[in-house]
Amino acid sequence: MFAFCVMKLGFSEDATYNRLGVAHAGRKFPAVLDALRSGEVHLSGLRVLVPRLTAENHRQLLARAAGKSKREIEELVAALAPKPPVPDAMRKLPRSVPSETAQLALAPAAARRVEHARSIAPLSEDTFKVQFTASRRLRDKLRQAQDLLRHRLPSGDLANIVESAVDLLIVKVKKERFAAGRKPRPNGKANTAGPCPRPMPASVRRHVYVRDQGRCTFVDEFGNRCPETGMLEFDHIDGWARTHTHDPDRIRLRCHAHNQHAAEQLYGRDFMERARRPRGTRVAPGRDAMRHRRLCMELVLTKARVADRSDRLRRSESSESRRPLPHLRRINSTPPPSAASAATPRPSRSGTRSPRGGPRSSRRTPSCRRGRGQRG
Repeated sequence: MFAFCVMKLGFSEDATYNRLGVAHAGRKFPAVLDALRSGEVHLSGLRVLVPRLTAENHRQLLARAAGKSKREIEELVAALAPKPPVPDAMRKLPRSVPSETAQLALAPAAARRVEHARSIAPLSEDTFKVQFTASRRLRDKLRQAQDLLRHRLPSGDLANIVESAVDLLIVKVKKERFAAGRKPRPNGKANTAGPCPRPMPASVRRHVYVRDQGRCTFVDEFGNRCPETGMLEFDHIDGWARTHTHDPDRIRLRCHAHNQHAAEQLYGRDFMERARRPRGTRVAPGRDAMRHRRLCMELVLTKARVADRSDRLRRSESSESRRPLPHLRRINSTPPPSAASAATPRPSRSGTRSPRGGPRSSRRTPSCRRGRGQRG
């Protein structure tokens, strides 16, 4: 039967194991099949409950397990057959974990089910086994906490140390997110009538959290309230983008999924899909799209101006390199002599020419001066 369910019906090994176990119990206790057929107890819950059923208590246990989840049924079974507490243990895991290969058996008696260890498993009605993999830093911190608390906990019980640390963490996070546990300021009532800044006042967060009991307030059409207590967010019923007010009576706690659902109903799915995109890839229709195109055109024009300016500078530098040197520039800029200027004699440093075009006379030789005076 096990091989037939796996090969022919396409069930997984785990699902086949559950069905066969419940089927065998249904032969002994027909009330098990009746509870499964009516939907009072699901298949996974029955698989946990079957090993504890007897002819005397099977009807009572099925009635107590009706409408409960698998975890609640596990706690019910742990209360019926409590296990001893697990001792504290910290050990180093091997580097390579050998892979487990599940072999498919043809006979149902030889079927083996691989049990995966759960992180939190009930041992009795009030005790649980907690198992997780920690880093070396956490191991060192736990040992340091044991040393610091030896005067209070001589045994160094890890359960008490972890519980004390988690208590402090819960108080801290509640103060940060929901302002729970803080003392209200005297005359510190927040003004919620007019426009308010985006950060929500602590008094409003504390009021909403206490009023909604730290739980999502979504209620479906059948009157069932969402049981989620994680990923809670403050939902403005009228929309923060429209009112810009923090009225405690118009704010409620919602989990992330139901808060997004309410936002899609208020603003529209298209708007919320654009809002969820990264800021660099958001392109909105209408006015936002025109603004985006205008910015793109301005960016293109700016790049073109920068390229044109760099081209001009490059051309001016090349023309400057082609120009002659300054002393050659002055020589080249001197105008050519005209006919009248060529006829007039030019003065010389060593001497002067006579008006009649005679030889030059040197001022340094006094004989020339005397000669000129005798001629004159």
